[in-house]
Amino acid sequence: MEEIREKIKESVPPIFANTEYIINVDRLSLSKGQWHLIRIFKKIKEEFSQLGLLILGDGELKDYLVKFSQALELKTFVWDRDMLSENFDIYFLGFQNNPFKFMAKSRLFVFPSLWEGFFKCIG
Repeated sequence: MEEIREKIKESVPPIFANTEYIINVDRLSLSKGQWHLIRIFKKIKEEFSQLGLLILGDGELKDYLVKFSQALELKTFVWDRDMLSENFDIYFLGFQNNPFKFMAKSRLFVFPSLWEGFFKCIG
């Protein structure tokens, strides 16, 4: 827990320091349901135009989710393609070694998973 407290103190890129955003941290896969979050974010953005969406993670649905975001006319940043700036609505930031610093500064953490597996326990 102390390690997480220390990671929270790390700074985020300056463009996120004074920006309000919603965040999702997860693998980009079918079970995680990020397309629902993106679709809902489009509606939220109509009323809260300064709000951003950060999606941290990577996976097999990356290209689909990026295209889906663009089809909704959301200005879409992709970590391995674009230069980071304030000109985007949604930021696909890929895998982050320290997601906690982003989570701590977010307005809302959203976990849109459709299903999760059972935890493995050894008794």
